[in-house]
Amino acid sequence: MATQSQAVGITKYQLFCVLAASVGSVNWGWTFGATNIPGDVISKCAAGPSHLIGFLPSCIPASDNVWGLAVGCFALGCLVGALTSTYFSNRYGRKTVLVYSNIPAIVAAILYGLSVNMAMLI
Repeated sequence: MATQSQAVGITKYQLFCVLAASVGSVNWGWTFGATNIPGDVISKCAAGPSHLIGFLPSCIPASDNVWGLAVGCFALGCLVGALTSTYFSNRYGRKTVLVYSNIPAIVAAILYGLSVNMAMLI
C-alpha cells in the first residue's frame, strides 16, 4: 500500500533541496546589487598610470551609459542561461549540466576580478 504524500510531510532532504535551489536566486540578485553598489568607485576615475596597483587598475573609467551596459549584460547572460538550460539538461542530464556549468562561472569570476578594461568586465 502506497503512503500518502500529505502524511509524510516535509522531509529534511526536501528542505535541503529547496534551500539549495534558492541559493541560485539569491546569487542572481546579489550579483546585480554587488555590481551596482561600488559602481561610482569603479567607474568614476581618471585614466592614467596613477590609478594602477601593480598591473591591475584601481578603477575602470566608464561613462554612465557604459556602466549601465555592463550591469545590463548580467541580465542578458541570465536570459541566455535560462533559455538554454532546459535543452542542455534534457540532452546531457541535470547533474552533468550543474557540474559543467561551474566552468564558465569560474572563468567569468576570474575575468571579473582581474578585469583591466570594460570589455573584460562585461
